[in-house]
Amino acid sequence: MGFYSFIFASIYKYYSKFENWDPRFSANAIITLSQLMAFTLLMSIIDRMSSFHFFKLFPNKYFVLPVIIIWAVIVFSYYNKNRAEQIIGKFESITNNERKMWTVITILALFLPFFIIFFV
Repeated sequence: MGFYSFIFASIYKYYSKFENWDPRFSANAIITLSQLMAFTLLMSIIDRMSSFHFFKLFPNKYFVLPVIIIWAVIVFSYYNKNRAEQIIGKFESITNNERKMWTVITILALFLPFFIIFFV
């Protein structure tokens, strides 16, 4: 399984504890957010280290919305119901310590790029 598959499974297992939440939707949304933050971090690093300014390609911030929506649709279609069940099955077969490790990695993958982008 890939990096984001383990993160998906970790988020899915967390949100499956709540009755009013759809765990697949929540996991897909957080995966999309995490990937977009990682991409933004990468583009910010490239922007600062070279003369290529990726963010100036868009005339304003609203031109980014279709890209975000398209990427969210791709992520939602990738983690469909069948694939989600397979990923959850593989995730449940690993040990408790590995699950806890992936929970920590999930938190870091979501919040670390955010803090680096906005506070450094």
